[in-house]
Amino acid sequence: MSEPRPSTPPPRGSLPPEERASRASLLDVAHAPVAKGRAAAQSLGLTGVLVAALVIVVVDFGLAIHLWASIPLTVLQTALAFPWMELVLRAETGERRPRGWLPKARMLLAHFVNIGLLAFALVEKWIALVGALHASDVTPFVSSYRSFSVVALVMATLGILGRGHRAQRFLADAADHPARLMVLSFGITAFLGGFLLTLPEAVVRVEDASFLDGLFTATSAVCVTGLAVNDVGATYTFFGEAVIVVLAQIGGLGIMVLSASFVVLAGRKLRVKQSAVLVEMIDAGSLAALRRTLIAIVGYTLLFEAIGALLLYAFTGFHPEVMRGPDDPHPIAGAGDRAWWSVFTAVSAFCNAGFCLSHANLAGFAASWPICLTVAALITVGGIGFPVIDELRRHAWERVRRRRPDRLSLHARIVLGTSAMLTLGVAAILLVLEWSQSLAHLPWHARVLASLFQSVSMRTAGFNTIDLGAMRAVSIALACVVMVIGASPGSTGGGIKTTSFAAICAEVWAELRGHASARLLDRRLEPGVVRRAMGVTFLSLAIVMLGTFAMLMTEDHEPLRILFEVCSAFSTAGLSTGITSSLSPAGKLVLIVMMFAGRTGPLTLALAMATETKRTPVQLASERVMIG
Repeated sequence: MSEPRPSTPPPRGSLPPEERASRASLLDVAHAPVAKGRAAAQSLGLTGVLVAALVIVVVDFGLAIHLWASIPLTVLQTALAFPWMELVLRAETGERRPRGWLPKARMLLAHFVNIGLLAFALVEKWIALVGALHASDVTPFVSSYRSFSVVALVMATLGILGRGHRAQRFLADAADHPARLMVLSFGITAFLGGFLLTLPEAVVRVEDASFLDGLFTATSAVCVTGLAVNDVGATYTFFGEAVIVVLAQIGGLGIMVLSASFVVLAGRKLRVKQSAVLVEMIDAGSLAALRRTLIAIVGYTLLFEAIGALLLYAFTGFHPEVMRGPDDPHPIAGAGDRAWWSVFTAVSAFCNAGFCLSHANLAGFAASWPICLTVAALITVGGIGFPVIDELRRHAWERVRRRRPDRLSLHARIVLGTSAMLTLGVAAILLVLEWSQSLAHLPWHARVLASLFQSVSMRTAGFNTIDLGAMRAVSIALACVVMVIGASPGSTGGGIKTTSFAAICAEVWAELRGHASARLLDRRLEPGVVRRAMGVTFLSLAIVMLGTFAMLMTEDHEPLRILFEVCSAFSTAGLSTGITSSLSPAGKLVLIVMMFAGRTGPLTLALAMATETKRTPVQLASERVMIG
């Protein structure tokens, strides 16, 4: 019988599992304050950098073009740009690196744009300083210098917040979420457009190069609104006007639709994930119909804009004042070129943008039936939506082939019927209310034309042939209601949309008649459709109320005119009673937010800010609540 072996002593340096775990926990406790202190130091370092940059910009902003202070501060900002770039490009310790070439390319592109815009802002600051050194009056350079100081601060802050791979992860998350992608794309486009409109090459006078005014105009263009704080034809050069019309075209088509269309037209294929996002954004129905829908949207847009431009070019031959430059005080003058005026107005009208190069918008054409009807037709076609346009095209083609076409869909019938009733009804009311007021200076046939044109433009476009500030209070209130209703889904216009208005009216009528569900044109509306229409309307009215309250706190104008301005911005109508140019910086920022919320849509904005929720199989008990 063998004797038991003596237990082998543990090797040197090894410990039993219980004692090793105990010592590890003691080490963690001992190192916890050190780790927290290191993290706090890093956080304090970033906070310190941001606070220091903010202090420098505030001092620089207050002492703008005081050369004894502006030159050293600009030198300091330029010197700090190099360690800032190193901080932005450096990945954080322990940060997970992206795999694949696409995430890396997305990260490099984001940082390249950020660094490029900061460098450009600093270069423009130096240009303003050099110009001030050689000028007897430095006042024209103050606005440009301050604007690029703010741009530099914004880009530096965004770079620090998105340093390393954070920007790439943020863009990747947004790319998988249609609502966030739409909000992000419109926001980035508006910011870049504001940057371009601030350049000295975009304005006639350097003193007009204000970043806030440029951002306001760019947001108004990309959100196809039409509100402007200055005379577009007299303030911007050809380059600035081209930026505005391109932004309006981008906003009308949509950034994702436009970029995807380039891919399709180039003969390449979209990725499955990108295709799925686009199907949800443009309501294409299926992946198979996506390609045809994209080509149809771009094709219809270019076709109608080309036809409109040719017609306007022909009709303006009877108005040679269009060819006069911005220095001429004539209401029609401002563009300096007949062809450019026609193209600019056609794009602006179809996209429901409302920008015009003439000094008095279209007031000088109030009695011109050909021009007003052409612009009104472009507004109407752009406002009924691409799905309805395509359905009408197929319907007309069947008629040409002498076949019996299918009945128009419920959506198309609601859009066409509601749009027609609103246009004709509002035109009749305006004709009666404003006959001896804002229409009094026109002959009787021009009064009929002006009321009809203003009814079309009032819902979403922003063109005007009469002085809106001279309208009666009841007409202004009516305009607020019409602007909030807006255009139709899938169009270039804003508002709660005509289908939402029709669905809510049908639901109210069903409730009054005791019907179990809403009925419209011999069809029953799904409860989800009505619920979505009510949600959009409630959110829209809430946003308009908040915007009105904010404007009442910052502005000194009449409350009704402020409400009109907020409704116009939110519904992307672009009409104004004449107070836009006199708004304070805070008021301009409020309207920028209103335009952005109105173009992206209140429901889209809410979905973009929402987080994903898990569905639970539990169904809560119901209980009766008294209503009314």
